[in-house]
Amino acid sequence: MKILCIDDEADIVALMAEFLQLLGHSVVTAENGRQGYDILTAAPEDIDLVISDVKMPEMGGFELLRLLRHQGHATPVVLVSGHNDGSVELEALDHGGVAVLSKPFDLIRLQKVVEGMVA
Repeated sequence: MKILCIDDEADIVALMAEFLQLLGHSVVTAENGRQGYDILTAAPEDIDLVISDVKMPEMGGFELLRLLRHQGHATPVVLVSGHNDGSVELEALDHGGVAVLSKPFDLIRLQKVVEGMVA
């Protein structure tokens, strides 16, 4: 599976990418939602799953998700949030094919969420 990981924290996106590659996935990374959007729209059939931080400069995860859904992209999305008071889950309910992963998370939790999104 090809996964697009988007996070403005270089260490986090690098760790996620390395772990997902060890699990056998192909991974592309982006620093923000705008960069991720450009990657996804250039070849939408190539990306099977998007993992995106919620709060980032230029374009956050929800903004990216809304734009993708508005344009008819049904690619599954995992939203990652470090400031989760339950509002992220509530807003995610408005969109299909979305899961929420709260920071901090361990790599086994990441693996389970990814497996759940593509099962």
